[in-house]
Amino acid sequence: MATNCRYSVVDTKLMARLAGAMAACAAIGYFPYVKGTDVPLLGLFDFGIHELGHLLFVWAGHTVHFLAGSVMQVVVPAALAALFFLWGNLPAVAITTAWTGASLHDVSVYVADAPHQRLRLWGGGQHDWATLLGDWGMIPAADEIAAGLSILGGLLVIAAMGLCAAPAFVPGLVDLPVRLPNLRQMAS
Repeated sequence: MATNCRYSVVDTKLMARLAGAMAACAAIGYFPYVKGTDVPLLGLFDFGIHELGHLLFVWAGHTVHFLAGSVMQVVVPAALAALFFLWGNLPAVAITTAWTGASLHDVSVYVADAPHQRLRLWGGGQHDWATLLGDWGMIPAADEIAAGLSILGGLLVIAAMGLCAAPAFVPGLVDLPVRLPNLRQMAS
């Protein structure tokens, strides 16, 4: 009996994982873009990464020190997405890409607050983006910069959800192997 299905065998485990990843991506995008809040637990983790960025780059000078928190907050999930891509783990790529988008949104909120400085800062320190944009004479552009970051973040969340759906439409993606890294090879 002939069928019109383009796949003879559907990897149901992968499709179930992609459906779960799609739900996770939707949830990650829902909190910042619909509800206007941090993603529960993930927001706290982002905050920790942000502060770690400042700590790691305190030696690097004024500008780098103030940029490091926001940059680390976005680079960590982006780097994880790249690693998961190299390892062929499509669901993890999607989730960490959505996380990168949510982190960009969080940074956009911080940038937009630069002219007003209404956000409560941990430890009562200086406002990173008020300091940076003030140094660069760009305080009046805070809203435009924030909007660009927020849009880019939203596009990443949408792309992550699309990545979860893509294997249903792009046959080659279904065959992506999900493999764990060989730690012995990585060490040498």
